[in-house]
Amino acid sequence: RGEDAAVFNIPMSTYPTSGVDADNYILSFKAGSAPDYETKQIYSFIADVNDGLNTVSQNITVNILNSDDNQPIIESTAFNINENNKQVGVVIASDADGDEIVSYEISGGPQTYNGVKIDNDKFEINASTGSLSYRDGYIPDIEGNSSAGQSPITYYVRVGVFSGERAIPTRKVLTVTINDLNDEAPVFTSDSTFTINENTTGVTTLATTDADANSSVDYSITGGADAASFAVTEAGVLTISG
Repeated sequence: RGEDAAVFNIPMSTYPTSGVDADNYILSFKAGSAPDYETKQIYSFIADVNDGLNTVSQNITVNILNSDDNQPIIESTAFNINENNKQVGVVIASDADGDEIVSYEISGGPQTYNGVKIDNDKFEINASTGSLSYRDGYIPDIEGNSSAGQSPITYYVRVGVFSGERAIPTRKVLTVTINDLNDEAPVFTSDSTFTINENTTGVTTLATTDADANSSVDYSITGGADAASFAVTEAGVLTISG
C-alpha cells in the first residue's frame, strides 16, 4: 500500500521465515513498470507483514540510480544567416542523463538528404564549443556562387555530438539558409550616348540589371554640365526638360 505500491511485485502472499526458501523472495517492479531515472528517482510504499496474529508495517523507499541510457539530443535544427558571413551559429545539444557534451564533429553518412547533396565539405565545427562556420576559403555569396553555377540558397550539413563516455555520436542534418543582401550595385545596360531629332523632348528609357534577387532601382539625375536640361522618372524615362 502507499503511493507507489501499484508498480511493485511481491511473488507470494505467504513467505517462510526459515529454511532454504526463506531468502528467495525478491521485491521487484511489475512488468511494464521498470523505473526510469529521468522520470522518477524515488519510489515509496508501505509493506505489511503478518504472522497470523501480529501485523508489522514498514515504510520502504527505493532510490533509482542514474545510468547513461540516453543518447544526446541535438536541439538545433536550422540557421538563417546573411550572405558573405563565415560564422553560422552554435549547435545546441543536451543529454537527458545530465552527461556533459564532450565534443562536436562534422559527421559522415549518406551524401544526400531528401535528394539534395550534403555540403559537409564547406563547413567546420569547433569540437569543444559547437560553433559552426564555413571553412576558410568558402564564404556564401549568392551572386558570386550563382555565376559559377554552384550556389544553393540553402545548405545541408550533418553534425555529430558525443556525450559522456559514448563512442557513437548522435547525428543530425541541419539546414543553413542564406539571406540575399542588397550588396551588388546595378549595372546600366542601356547606351550611354543618344542621338535625337531637334524639337523633340523624349530621349530614351534607361535600363539596368541588378544581380541581387528581388531588387528594385530608382533613377535620378545627380550631376553633369547639362543636368538642369534633363528630367528622368523613377522608372528611367529620360526627357529634355528645358
